[in-house]
Amino acid sequence: MSNTSVPITASVVSNSILYLANTEGVQISPMKLQKLLYFVYREHLKNTRNPLFPERFEVWKYGPVISSVYDEFKNYKDKPIKDYSRDCNGKGYMITEGSFPAFQVALNKVWQKYKDFSGITLSNITHERGSAWRKAWEGNKPLLLDDDILHDDTEGIN
Repeated sequence: MSNTSVPITASVVSNSILYLANTEGVQISPMKLQKLLYFVYREHLKNTRNPLFPERFEVWKYGPVISSVYDEFKNYKDKPIKDYSRDCNGKGYMITEGSFPAFQVALNKVWQKYKDFSGITLSNITHERGSAWRKAWEGNKPLLLDDDILHDDTEGIN
């Protein structure tokens, strides 16, 4: 796993989440990874008013999905992910601690809040009334809009 400076993509953010999970012994299924990825993106967008990466979240039945990350880990199905996303040269990249402070703030907040939730629970949170996913789903839209993500205040904790 390399910590060099690379463009921030959904795969690089996913690797950063998976690294945290491996460090703490937290199991991450593909569904859980997708939802954590969404919550980190949302938190970063709220804090900075800038998208974290260029890929767009698609509107799937079980919540927001980045298809490139789905394709990378779909073979795990509902099992814990045991590897990292790799580029065409077999290299995996993540964001190093301190190299992108706004990302670290978003990642740490989301990780502390949601790391122990299941993928299903996180999916249910993305389906709550007023969520960006629900607005897109009910509007029959294929992609979530950043403006809707920015105003998505679902928390999933009562």
